[in-house]
Amino acid sequence: MEWLSYYNQEIVNLGAVKPCSEFIQALSVCLQEYLVRVRVQMTEWFTNILNRVQEVALNSAGQPITSTPEDFFNIIHLQVLVALSKLSADNMCAVIVVCLNVIKAILEETLTTLRAKKLQHAFSSLSTKNPGGREGGGSGDDEAGGAGLTLEMLCATVNDYDRLQEKIQEFREELGRMGKLGVDQLAMVDAAVDQVLDGFVSIADEANSGCTQLILKDVREAFAEELFVPEWEENVDVMMQRVAMTFKDYYNDLSVWLPPFYFAKVVRDCLEKVVALYLFTLFRRGGGKGKEDKVNAKLRPFRDPLVVAQKIRNDRQAMTVFFNEYEEELKQAGLRETAALELQLLVLDNIVDVFEEGVTAESEVTRLLLREFGGWGVDALMVISFLRGDKDKARGELREDLTKYWEKIQRLDGGGRRGGVAGGAAAARRDWSDPPRVVSARFALSPFDSDVDAEAVVIGARRPKSRK
Repeated sequence: MEWLSYYNQEIVNLGAVKPCSEFIQALSVCLQEYLVRVRVQMTEWFTNILNRVQEVALNSAGQPITSTPEDFFNIIHLQVLVALSKLSADNMCAVIVVCLNVIKAILEETLTTLRAKKLQHAFSSLSTKNPGGREGGGSGDDEAGGAGLTLEMLCATVNDYDRLQEKIQEFREELGRMGKLGVDQLAMVDAAVDQVLDGFVSIADEANSGCTQLILKDVREAFAEELFVPEWEENVDVMMQRVAMTFKDYYNDLSVWLPPFYFAKVVRDCLEKVVALYLFTLFRRGGGKGKEDKVNAKLRPFRDPLVVAQKIRNDRQAMTVFFNEYEEELKQAGLRETAALELQLLVLDNIVDVFEEGVTAESEVTRLLLREFGGWGVDALMVISFLRGDKDKARGELREDLTKYWEKIQRLDGGGRRGGVAGGAAAARRDWSDPPRVVSARFALSPFDSDVDAEAVVIGARRPKSRK
């Protein structure tokens, strides 16, 4: 291609009317073949990098990393150097775009694989722990448990793809400094860079949420064994104090292992999901039956709803004390408004009120909880009524009243938009037509759905249906 371009340029310089049309056609054929070979070669090299056994090391800041970002861009720089010295600006641009499109395709496959591993780990019947209590199978060979899902490897993935975001931006700046590509050509490169950048961000976010998934595995198991079981009423321990100790143990490592932005997201994710998991456990213990929860139907109401209310209040207070230590991280993760933590935990205050005062239709607390839980709010309130020991006859009338009240809320809210946490005293003064405050989708999955279990609440996806 270099010789063909040089020949056509020189014959014009020597007086030819136009370049050789046969050479122009040959140049186009050669370029297309060259781009095909670049695509095949780059795909093979990038795939080999991602499929090899990743060796995790600590950088100077103590963060787990691998050599993947450096290896990726060593390959890209090699192709650019060849194109820079041998090809025209248009052809060089074409090679760079091909390289970036290969990366984009590889990233899509990587993201799909990571999501599959997270689902596999969440819903596997097998559970392994590597030394130090970190979940996920230390050897990386446990296919049933989600191979490679260790906390260290997930942090390394976050750090690698965070660094890749920096490297691709540096790469784009370097292309601009070279001065060979024109404005239009750089615009084509920018479009491809943006797509690759989105892929890097998606994988870093997915790996980061995997950290929360592994942390909450320990919490999930403790909740299943000890929370809201018959012995729980007599137990003087505060469950969420123990959970806070578990979080603290993990956070001590993650605050070093992750960049501040991603660590902050883990803190917020744990806050939102531990509340969802806590209430999921309550409603399942009250008779919300999933495929693996046959025992729940045999449980009886609590002996003293006032004791239950106080224990939930104690758990709520323990959460407040713990997460107040991470106020800055919560702000960095998006909870910046005044009393943001209180708004996140308000749902527990409302649950406490209902256990103490009973479930009544058309009360402010009932309205807040129905807006919070949306379509399964009536079932949730009926479970609380059951756990309080309310009489069956009264509960039958209550369901009808709650259903009518929920329909009224939907009409007044303009079609039943899903609510989040409503805003305390201010909410009581708010006009009925005001939309509810939306904080998160933490209650999107219903505990009364047979395809939803505790693992599904943590990962935010229903259990995959088994293949027959």
